[in-house]
Amino acid sequence: MISKCLLILTMVLFVVSLPFAHAEQLTPEENEVLYQKIMALSGQSSLSLADLEPEERIVKSATPYILNLSRQVRNASPKVQQAWASLLQSRYDSEAPDTLGSPDGNFLIHYAKEGPHAARVDENLGVDPVTGRPLIVDSTAEIFDSSWSVIIGELGFKQPPSDSFYASGGDRRFDVYMVDLGTIDPIFVDAYGLTYRDSIFAPDFQYATSFMLIDNDYDDSEFSLYKDKPLDAIRVTAAHEFFHAVQFGYDALEPDYVRGIERHHWLEMSSVWMEDQVFDDVNDYYYYTPSLLSYINLSLQAHYPGLHQYGAGLWPHYLSQTFGQDIVRRIWELCEATPGANVFQNGFQDAIDEFSAGEYTFQEALSEFFVWCYFTGERARPGFGFTEAANFRDVNGDLVQVPDSIKQGSFYAHRILNLDQFPVQFNDPAFKDFPDSHGGLYVRFSGLEKLDSTLTIGFSGDDTDVIQNRTFDVIWNNRIIAYNPHIPSEPIYIDTAIYPNSFDLTVSRDIIDNYDEVILVTSPFIDLPKNYDIGHFLQFSLNVSDSSEPISQVEISDAFPNPMVMSESDDPQVLFKVLQPEPDPIKVMVYTLAGELVFELEKETNKSLEYIGWNGQNMDGETVASGMYIVYITAGETDKVAKVAIIE
Repeated sequence: MISKCLLILTMVLFVVSLPFAHAEQLTPEENEVLYQKIMALSGQSSLSLADLEPEERIVKSATPYILNLSRQVRNASPKVQQAWASLLQSRYDSEAPDTLGSPDGNFLIHYAKEGPHAARVDENLGVDPVTGRPLIVDSTAEIFDSSWSVIIGELGFKQPPSDSFYASGGDRRFDVYMVDLGTIDPIFVDAYGLTYRDSIFAPDFQYATSFMLIDNDYDDSEFSLYKDKPLDAIRVTAAHEFFHAVQFGYDALEPDYVRGIERHHWLEMSSVWMEDQVFDDVNDYYYYTPSLLSYINLSLQAHYPGLHQYGAGLWPHYLSQTFGQDIVRRIWELCEATPGANVFQNGFQDAIDEFSAGEYTFQEALSEFFVWCYFTGERARPGFGFTEAANFRDVNGDLVQVPDSIKQGSFYAHRILNLDQFPVQFNDPAFKDFPDSHGGLYVRFSGLEKLDSTLTIGFSGDDTDVIQNRTFDVIWNNRIIAYNPHIPSEPIYIDTAIYPNSFDLTVSRDIIDNYDEVILVTSPFIDLPKNYDIGHFLQFSLNVSDSSEPISQVEISDAFPNPMVMSESDDPQVLFKVLQPEPDPIKVMVYTLAGELVFELEKETNKSLEYIGWNGQNMDGETVASGMYIVYITAGETDKVAKVAIIE
């Protein structure tokens, strides 16, 4: 009679290997390395993953690493497959021998009271005097139930597949193991958690059961961000890793495998997005935004830098803010409808088409996404783009935005191509920072006060790209935007048109008069089949000219903002825009309605376009009382009188 344990191992081996029997098998050397990795994970080897992969550094979620091992097992020897099946069957019950069911009955939390995997106990998280159970375990159970309530109950995602049909799965409750991840293996010391994709099953071998490991204390997390607030770390991990389990109930085979690299981008993007839907106040995703914004020219599917796929969590943020939360669930339903990698092939396009009623394509949405990315950090504008764009900060607390350039070794890599002298031609094949397919780049035109009247932009981008010996069409999506960096309250100008691979465009004098900077947002797009590499280094050239009439007279704008609400700005300013044929000193005088002079300023200028204003204070630096004031502006021989309302 076959034992139940043997039956389980046989079933798991059959299910793991069956649909991939045609794949190229591992060499004996590769089998041995993989076997040692599995032994390290199960604590049966003197080697660790850090010894076997010294260059590997796992941060945030270790799930992609485990998925990659799982994929290799499909093509491995019976010995390796049996070792993997044994690991999945035994799990980590010996490391975390005690259990607690969550209040809502959805999770079974495995934990230890003593030893290297003991759940955290400190002055804030003590021990239940009756049960002797660390209180962090009870909090963890409640946090996971909250994640279930939002993901399954409110957002309408399917419950993850139950593993109750085989012995190691126990009952229908989802298993969460609280262990010291750095003790399991040093390679996991900076990981928040990981989800094992367990057995995959019919009808299309696209569904998988799973179980989860989370850290037992978060004392050693990567940036020590959660050393004193472990429950926030558990909140982030619970939402992120449980959503991985949910994903495996839609399409466990969604990751794309290209040239030895498994791409898990949509799994990680959407899990990062889910953190913010479940626990909006934690905002762990802020810390990963530099990995996208500082490498904005790289493809949305890029692997470098290592945290890029987490920073790319901004993409589902854009989708849900633009088209509603349900679009993320719909994309996963489309992944389920076509087993295997298809989210970049049709998942995004079909969902965007459906939720926009045909108004957007995938590449047009990506183009708008790159506009949003520009207005982050100090460039963030109230009511535009990402809801929390002004709050994006790195681990040091510094604001995050797309930088002009970043230092890479001995040279600077440009994320914004700055042009401020006209006419100008840009045609440099040696430029190191052209965008990839599904990436973006910004060309910023400043110094517009030097222009006579208009700006003419001639653009020409690559029409084709050769990838893995096949030629693909390149679709460029170009947008023109304009804004004033120093006036946060002034709306952004966005041209509604999307310009193609080659175009000539004249920017009107009205735009030049009203904005300090005009930006060309360019993003190339290649419609690639699965298992193809991304298109890299797509080149463009520019021919920018100024061929218009000179400024003929002084122009002074109306005051803005007006009224000025002092309490609504950290740096309140009533501003006037002054345009002059020849730069002359500009004078400002402010009076009360009774004729009392409260403020006076004279500013020398060497620019044809100048902003000058009043900060709502008198000459002693005191804020004036609420009320109406008369402002006189003099530029050369031209005067302007304006009434300005001040509200405290």
